[in-house]
Amino acid sequence: MRGEGSGIGRVPHGARPVPGGEGASSPRSNRRVPAGAEPFPSFRGLPALAACLFLGVACTGSGVPEDVRDAGDRGDVWVREDVGDRDSQVPETSDEAPPDGLSGDPAGEDSGPGDGPREVPDDPTPADVGGDLPEDPGGAVRLVALDGLGEVLAGASAADGRAWLAGRGGLVFRSDRDDFWPFPGPPGAGDLTGISVSEGTVFAVDARGAVHRWTDGGGWSLLREGDGIPLNGVSAVSGDEFWAVGNGGLVLHGTGGQVQQDPTGITYDLFGVLASQEGGVRAVGRYGTLLTRGTVAWERTTIGLSSVTLRALFRAADGRMVAVGDRGVVVRHDGVSWKLDLTNETEDPPRDLYAVGGTASDDILAAGDGGALFHYDGKRWSRETVAGPDGVRLAIRAVVTRRQEGGTWAWTAAGLDSRGLDRTDGVWKDRVLGVATSLYGAGTGPDGEVVAVGEQGLVLRWRLGEQPWAQRAPVPGSLLAVSWPLAVGEQGALIRVDGGRVEALERVGQANLTGVAAGDAGAWITDDGGTLWRWTEAGAEVRGTRPVPLWAVAEVGSQVWVAGGDGRLEVDAGEGARVVPTGTFSTIRALWPLSPDRVIAAGDFGLVIECDPSRCLRVFEDPGTFLYALGENDGIPVAAGWAGTLIRRGSDGSWKVLESGTRRVFRALVGLPAGGAVLAGLDGTLGTLPAWGTESP
Repeated sequence: MRGEGSGIGRVPHGARPVPGGEGASSPRSNRRVPAGAEPFPSFRGLPALAACLFLGVACTGSGVPEDVRDAGDRGDVWVREDVGDRDSQVPETSDEAPPDGLSGDPAGEDSGPGDGPREVPDDPTPADVGGDLPEDPGGAVRLVALDGLGEVLAGASAADGRAWLAGRGGLVFRSDRDDFWPFPGPPGAGDLTGISVSEGTVFAVDARGAVHRWTDGGGWSLLREGDGIPLNGVSAVSGDEFWAVGNGGLVLHGTGGQVQQDPTGITYDLFGVLASQEGGVRAVGRYGTLLTRGTVAWERTTIGLSSVTLRALFRAADGRMVAVGDRGVVVRHDGVSWKLDLTNETEDPPRDLYAVGGTASDDILAAGDGGALFHYDGKRWSRETVAGPDGVRLAIRAVVTRRQEGGTWAWTAAGLDSRGLDRTDGVWKDRVLGVATSLYGAGTGPDGEVVAVGEQGLVLRWRLGEQPWAQRAPVPGSLLAVSWPLAVGEQGALIRVDGGRVEALERVGQANLTGVAAGDAGAWITDDGGTLWRWTEAGAEVRGTRPVPLWAVAEVGSQVWVAGGDGRLEVDAGEGARVVPTGTFSTIRALWPLSPDRVIAAGDFGLVIECDPSRCLRVFEDPGTFLYALGENDGIPVAAGWAGTLIRRGSDGSWKVLESGTRRVFRALVGLPAGGAVLAGLDGTLGTLPAWGTESP
């Protein structure tokens, strides 16, 4: 079984702290670090460093935190000077035989006691010491733009206060608190051009002419296959009834899961539709057309200008309506008749309008190309200020409202270029559509689905070749580690991922749970209070508490390994836990099985050690980085961490630095059953590594 740890605690200077318990806050975010952990380490030797920089000479040793200045040095470890060197020259091989008792072990140095004083290189620039993979893969990471998943073409506001957005390639977003996270879209859908919600049921139409329906618990179903005639809009009357419009005057009426065409007598395109039990059914389209469904047939009226296309329609609870369209046209029904309104548009020619929405007849927004946003207050239209900065000229295709936690309403505009805007204090500013939330752990399900967890209870689901989607677990804080089907997090949070749902389980203690290794009979869990837990369906019990925080756990055959602060590493083979000498004070943050009785451990200051139950070999070290994750790619062990750091183990046992191509901070790495690997990290980082082949380490 494989386990995973979370990288919580001390981070390199300039790093964003990770979530924890009581502690300092990052100046860039409100996330907390655990008690006793520093958000930014204090550094000694700054005057000497400044002098070195002034004189233009190389300095060493100035980047060691004050409170861990002896980290990695207990006076009993000899470190090979070429370890970690990134120079292109491979250092000369040593004639020294492997230590006794570890015959055939990888290149490295025994971290057990009695090896003599440690020698620190004068210039610790990591070297390329390893690797004999054929056609070295280079380690290039292909990032997935979780905050730029696609263009939005339509939106809807639901009675429960949530908002929905839909767009290219079946893209769907759903608001959750202040986030717009990706939501599973209809399988096989084309570009979604319309979306509407009623009584918890979602209807969506696409450019292929298909109609899709989503229900909670039932997921997506196909109500009508596409016939090639694009549908452009949809409006739900209830959870069981809808109207949709499209090209060539097409109108569809759906009730009870059946969809029928409703003849209109026109052959030109319709773009917007509005249906309700109180207000009837209306549609707008080319030539200033307004269609109203009568008791027998459709009635056609021209409103506004016959030379323009009307694209969207809004109706307030009091029956007043607004239609918008090309060349900035706004037509308003005041309860008696339709009238052409002036919006105070300042651009010439006027910008096309594609969307209209509101909360009441005196709170209406019209939006469109070039960042066009106009607000109606019941008396007049005024141009809204768009500060952006990226969305100043956004081609807006949807405006929606969503209820915030305090009960107030918030406006969001979304459109092309994967961008959105939020109205804040009367000014429109850029907002993220997608995930910019940090990810701290990752694993795979039995079918190869990637599950990543992170801040604010984020659970991200992704199958390669499909759109990733996210949901929020009902937990009090962040989730920090995952081992299918369990994930753990702050304040004892424990959840189970079950199909498309997440289930909150009884908390395990009160500390932050940092690592989990799940198996058929239960799971091993670590926390930042130093406790190792054994969890089963019957409950959780303490299996010992250590004097240091624990960050990682792994089940390797019959052995359970745990690791944490001050270089702590323990193994329990069923006869009680015993400490394994590591020769380091550096925090160990990740573990990975190497063989039935050996593990790889990685952590602060780029430390990588390989250990059996009696001792460890230090095989890599780079004081300039931190390693948070261990995993594999095609059976080849890989470590990842700070500022895009990526290293892998060669078949000769040495470790090689790979060029990741990014400075993102990786916090988790998981291999895929079909080959390749997925990396997850801070600020919504998600990336892939290509498959490297079948060579074993």
